[in-house]
Amino acid sequence: MPITTTFKLHLKWDSSAWSHFCSRIEKMGLKELENRSIYIIREVYAEFERPAVLWSTGKDSTIVLWLCKKAFFGKIPFSVIHIDTGYKFKQMYTFRDRIAEEWGLDLVVAKNEEAMKAGVGPYL
Repeated sequence: MPITTTFKLHLKWDSSAWSHFCSRIEKMGLKELENRSIYIIREVYAEFERPAVLWSTGKDSTIVLWLCKKAFFGKIPFSVIHIDTGYKFKQMYTFRDRIAEEWGLDLVVAKNEEAMKAGVGPYL
């Protein structure tokens, strides 16, 4: 029996369809992948009322942020959300703040103050 995953857009993928999709991705060049990503970002912006992008300040989410910037010719027209756990290196916060200022981001920093005060963290 094939494994089936249902995506939010009501598309069903069985394991053979997923395998075909992955093999097509592997054959695409970097420019085509970038163009498809930009297309998807623009479609999301056009179809949804209040899109936002999550940014951890790590390499992967920073690339997504850069693609969003490229998709809208240098200015991201929606909020960028950073979930601040309080457990990042000081340099990462400096990087976040510098990029937010340089790129003119609508940066929303979210913290769970109650959990932080209670000492909840990754080392429990």
